[in-house]
Amino acid sequence: MKRNETRKVKVGNLIIGGNEHIFIQSMCTYKTSNLKLLLQQIKDLELAGCEIIRVSIVDDADIKALHSIIKSTKMPVVADIHFDYTLALKAIESGVAAVRVNPGNLGDISNFEKVILCAKKQKCAIRIGLNTGSFTNPTVKALLDSAENYLKLAKKLHFNDLVLSFKSSDIKTTIKVNELAAKRFDYPLHLGLTEAGDISSSLIRSTLALGPLLNKGLGNTIRISITGDPLQEISACKELLSDLGLLKDSIRIISCPTCGRSQVNVLEIVDKLKPELSKIKKGLTVAIMGCPVNGPGEAKAADIGIAGGKNNFVLFIKGKVVGTYSSQEISQVLLNKIQEL
Repeated sequence: MKRNETRKVKVGNLIIGGNEHIFIQSMCTYKTSNLKLLLQQIKDLELAGCEIIRVSIVDDADIKALHSIIKSTKMPVVADIHFDYTLALKAIESGVAAVRVNPGNLGDISNFEKVILCAKKQKCAIRIGLNTGSFTNPTVKALLDSAENYLKLAKKLHFNDLVLSFKSSDIKTTIKVNELAAKRFDYPLHLGLTEAGDISSSLIRSTLALGPLLNKGLGNTIRISITGDPLQEISACKELLSDLGLLKDSIRIISCPTCGRSQVNVLEIVDKLKPELSKIKKGLTVAIMGCPVNGPGEAKAADIGIAGGKNNFVLFIKGKVVGTYSSQEISQVLLNKIQEL
């Protein structure tokens, strides 16, 4: 799939735009100054496959914590700033890879100019985040025109290290504004919905909004916002990108919904293996099937798969049967075989 061409923007050790890779982002849920919990969450997210991490900055205690956070991870750290532009200046001077700001809530436009000049001096990127919730008249035109004005200022100051994001909780608005933004601007786009909901609601809404955009070659970074544990966001992003053929080193799991024919516990195996498989960087399809109807065909068609019978499973690798294993041992056997492939 040909990606939409954008300019390249350096964010920490990553180059966003101008390539095929779509970077997965998430945001910490703890107050940034709560270092013990925050650092563990960042570690867990990085292990799960997060590539860019965003933290909220609301006061000087959060600014003070940035030094430890930046040292703790290889991921670029993005500071999320609202209302107080001086916090953006302090965050940039602390060494963050990027700041995320909505220039409209920083007060006078001269405040955004100060942020740009500071970012230019420190070689820090800026993500301009425009959400419909921040607009009195949240039309697509209003979002795009607002971005145009901010970009004119950045251009005047000879600053181009910018990523744009246009978000709404409305699916159609999100699709339309990003499609038009891609035609109007050549900066990388961060895709996401705002206030997407709990996991079930968010997965449906985010897939409906982001899927069509990604499938058209749009988007350079993504976040699937979920109310709750941000680890779920990483898993959701990887699954969406993998299903669209945009993530080559992720394991794609297919499993049957089960029915009265099933004589094995498919859900137990999926729940046990999914966290482990999310850590493995291999482009594989794994089938976990629970009955002899569609199970053998799906397992045979996958790179590696299992089809359940009465308290046992047949294991297929590259379409060939390699053995039969009990329900008690199959999870570990399957994990071991995947690691060997």
